[in-house]
Amino acid sequence: MISDERAKQTFSGNGSSKKFPIPFDFFKNTAGVFDKNNQISVILTDAAGTETTLTEDTDYEVEIHNTGLTEDTDGETKLDDTGNSGSAGYSGYVVLNTAPAVGEKLTIMRDVPLVQELNLAAGQEIPAVALEAALDKIVMTQQQINEKLQRAICYPVSAEEKPSAEGFLEQLNELKDTAQKAQAEAQKALSQASDLKDETLQIARCARNIAGADEDVPVDIAILLDEIKETQEN
Repeated sequence: MISDERAKQTFSGNGSSKKFPIPFDFFKNTAGVFDKNNQISVILTDAAGTETTLTEDTDYEVEIHNTGLTEDTDGETKLDDTGNSGSAGYSGYVVLNTAPAVGEKLTIMRDVPLVQELNLAAGQEIPAVALEAALDKIVMTQQQINEKLQRAICYPVSAEEKPSAEGFLEQLNELKDTAQKAQAEAQKALSQASDLKDETLQIARCARNIAGADEDVPVDIAILLDEIKETQEN
């Protein structure tokens, strides 16, 4: 049973913590078939945003907390002694050799190989643990793909044309041109506002001179205009 939709968790480094919980169930890889023992990936992101995939048994180790569903001597399915939630997978911790620094991030995500390793024969009794594991793996794979889709840029559901890389790049270029034009207009408006401010200050200085006002004293424009008008009438 997989009751948690998470397939990824990101932690912020503090320069001292090396042990991070894996908040989702995972499986071990078949020994000698894949390049790592456990079906998770660990990615370190530095302060500049550069990502580095860490290597198991070199940069980190996986500390197993429990072993999921097992079978007793009578072939009955049971939970392990740690009170697993019912998943056939494992839970545990990632233990790093070096603690992530302040400003760095550590991401732990499920990395399930897209293979089917359960081999059943006709008339064979299906062990409950094997069946549970197979069903759990299907959900884990779906969650893994869904996590990637949530980070992808997708066309609207109502899009009638078949998406293409060329069309996508064309849209990106159009958005880039629109953003650049908007930035240019904003710069122009900012420049005009600055010029208007300078002109306003210049007019105020001239008005002060006409009215004989002290430059160190703040001037109310309305009062100043009245003074100018009065000076002109006299």
